[in-house]
Amino acid sequence: MSGDTGTHDLYGDTVGDVVVWVEDELTEAYLNRLWNDIEIRISVAGCGSTVEAATTDARKAGLKFVFGVRDRDFGKTNFKQWTKYEQNIEVFRLPRHETENYLLDWRALAGCRGNRRGRSAQDIEAELIEHAARLQWWFATKRTLFDLSAKLSRGFPRGPGQTKIKDDREALKYILTCRGWYRHVSELPTTSINEANIRRLLMKHHERVHKALSTKEWIEVFPGKELMRKARSFIGHPKGKGSKTDADIDLAKAIAEWQVEKSKQPPDLIALRDSLRQRVFSSS
Repeated sequence: MSGDTGTHDLYGDTVGDVVVWVEDELTEAYLNRLWNDIEIRISVAGCGSTVEAATTDARKAGLKFVFGVRDRDFGKTNFKQWTKYEQNIEVFRLPRHETENYLLDWRALAGCRGNRRGRSAQDIEAELIEHAARLQWWFATKRTLFDLSAKLSRGFPRGPGQTKIKDDREALKYILTCRGWYRHVSELPTTSINEANIRRLLMKHHERVHKALSTKEWIEVFPGKELMRKARSFIGHPKGKGSKTDADIDLAKAIAEWQVEKSKQPPDLIALRDSLRQRVFSSS
């Protein structure tokens, strides 16, 4: 952390302030509207690794009321530890893939001010399930790349665009040919990354997401950002004069407003707020 910024700006006005680092502006805006808690200050770190770093730096500086909140992504949540107050959790990992998954609330999407086209909750849900079904191989590709990245980071490719992956052949071709990383890895004498193992991972993750789409589990494991943007377009939420991100944030606020008004806040996020308050204010 830069010394020019100072403890005042990074961690709060006083040592007693509660600061929660999140990954992006959408999460900040959504949680602020959802919680409406003036005693919890939410700050944007920019990405998951920066959430970890900012929280660690604050704790090393002696500020124990600083926490981080990260998307689960393809990793693991620590949700079961949230109510175990004897455990010192610094960074909370969400139970769902990312914050946008909590915006996939069909009733909220139908009832919020952004639903300019008057879509019903049933129509929105059906549209999003259909869209997710079209992205099954895209999902499998992203999930496979995540698994492989744990073994290698040099020159590792990003996930594909949503329109690039329609079947197992395109998924495998993308992984094996983009950026030339696979050629480099396959030439290493001790690597376990080969075409057969990659194909096995692809098939495994495609089978899992295919099964998930027949249950309510899919809403937790499928990347939410792409589906949320599909929902935004489907209900006719205005794009406004700003960027795509600005429109996403405005929809997140609209959904939070509906959830609060109807007392339908996601239980996970209420549990997160309660865990923060219990850890901080019960010890002050």
